[in-house]
Amino acid sequence: MDETTKVCQSQNKKSLDELKELYISSMNSLEKVSYEIAVKNLESSYDMVKTIGFKKFVKNNNYEIAD
Repeated sequence: MDETTKVCQSQNKKSLDELKELYISSMNSLEKVSYEIAVKNLESSYDMVKTIGFKKFVKNNNYEIAD
């Protein structure tokens, strides 16, 4: 693996909190309203990481969750 590949991979590794922040900031206004409703109504049973949208966001942006 060359140095460019290593740099790209390390740039795509983000903490779970960073990924959640990036995901929320990427939402449009309708998605944000839906997210807020889900958090409010589902409370502790809501898990963003398990949502289809979050999984697609991580995959489409080639992110990796850092340990």
